Amino acid sequence: MAGKIVADTLEHSTAGSVDTQYVVNGSAKAWSTFNASGGTPTNLDNLNVSSLTDTATGQTTLNFTNSFTNTSYATNATNGGGGNKNAQYDSTATSSVLIRTQSMTGGADADHDHVSSSHHGDLA
Repeated sequence: MAGKIVADTLEHSTAGSVDTQYVVNGSAKAWSTFNASGGTPTNLDNLNVSSLTDTATGQTTLNFTNSFTNTSYATNATNGGGGNKNAQYDSTATSSVLIRTQSMTGGADADHDHVSSSHHGDLA
């Protein structure tokens, strides 16, 4: 049985309330933490990411379970673990995003072991 809850405001007994538009419009519609070292990217945790594709050294495509309405969604990427590492998004499609990781020394593409990204926009 499917149901629907309609609410304009969410209220907590001691922490106050928030208009639901901030929850809907301000929440990430997809995010992922993955390990791209070792040749095959491994999803460590995610929301709305169906699979990862090893596109090339330092390049991983995240495929979304539910697509965005257009390619202008906000996206970012970061690389954990310290050191001379960089992560950024390279290109967006409605159904996927290409994340690129590099070594800060020399700037060459390199696979890294802890990459995180989040994506904000409207789902199709």
